[in-house]
Amino acid sequence: MRVTIIGYWGGFPRAGEASSGYLVEHDGYKLLLECGSGVVSSVQEVTDIKDIDAVLITHYHYDHCCDIGPLQYAR
Repeated sequence: MRVTIIGYWGGFPRAGEASSGYLVEHDGYKLLLECGSGVVSSVQEVTDIKDIDAVLITHYHYDHCCDIGPLQYAR
C-alpha cells in the first residue's frame, strides 16, 4: 500500500499547494481520500485523473470536498 499526500492545508492552501487530499494505492486500485481546494490540480502531478477508482470524503467541510465538482468535470 502506498499513501501520497496531495495536500494538507486547511481552508486556505498556500499558492501552488492544496487542502486535504491523499491518494491511497493498493494492487492497482487508486482511492482519493478527501478532495479539498487545489487537489484536482495537484493530484495530476502523481496520476492521471481518469485512473482514480473512487473518492472518499470523510465530512462536508469545504477544505475536504470543494474540488468534487472540478473532479467530476475533469473525468
